[in-house]
Order: sequence, then C-alpha cells, then structure tokens
Amino acid sequence: MPTSRKRKKNTKHKKRHANNNGVPPTVDKRLREKMEGAGMNYTSEISHKHLVSELILDFLSPESPFCPTQEDFKALITLGITAWNIALLDEEIQEEQIQIVMQKLKHDVNMEEAIRGFITRKKKYFDEYKYLISRHEVIFTHNGIPHLSVASAKID
Repeated sequence: MPTSRKRKKNTKHKKRHANNNGVPPTVDKRLREKMEGAGMNYTSEISHKHLVSELILDFLSPESPFCPTQEDFKALITLGITAWNIALLDEEIQEEQIQIVMQKLKHDVNMEEAIRGFITRKKKYFDEYKYLISRHEVIFTHNGIPHLSVASAKID
C-alpha cells in the first residue's frame, strides 16, 4: 500500500528539524565540512550559558526607545557593540580605539559621549560578561520587532 500524502508530508518535515541548538542539519553539515577542511575543530554546541544577543539588547535598552526607525536601531546596535568590544581592552588601548572610531565618525562629539557612556555602563553593569563580538546582524520581523544575532567568543 502506498504511503499517504499526510505521512509523506510529516516524514519530510521531520527530516528538516534543527538539532538541539537550532542549527538545521544541512547548515550544520556544511559548516562542519568547511571548518574541518580548514583544519579547525567544529561544534554546534553553545560553549557558554549566556545569550550574548540578549545581553546586548539589555545593555542598550535605555537608548532603544529613542530609535524611531529601523536604521537608527541598527546604528545603535553597531555603536553599542563597538563600545562593548572596546570596553574589553586595557585602558591605554581603549583610548586609541576610541580615537580610531572617532576618526571614522568625523569626530562627532555626541558620538564620543555615547561611546564613553556605553563603555562606562559596560564596566559598571556588565563587567562579568567577557564576550568579544565578532559579527552581528539585525533583522526585523514582519511586525517590526528586531531580532539580533551575534557571533561571539568568550575571552578570559
């Protein structure tokens, strides 16, 4: 007796399920092959207990209401992540990095204040979280709700 359409549909659906970490099997396999081909170890398991994207959203929550557009929100996230990463550096290197960022921002005094404020907030309230953020992406749902994805590494 042939397989029913409903059973076929369910079987196909089951094969597409993500692993425990939310990574679809095909993506997981491709990533594993690329990294192992480059001589790197690969694991799709999260090596830390914090969701860094949620930490960043909490870190920037006081300024979020002042971002009326999606572009403003994306700019806030980028600036906040830049400050977050700078806050992880030694004091002397921090000042150099702030100056480099300010050169790229055409020495905007308000931006410098914002960056320094973010660095102070990171050290005061989020100092125990030592995650270097290497990449991020902000997308908006059809309802306009932001979703932040980050690539990060725990540092000592």
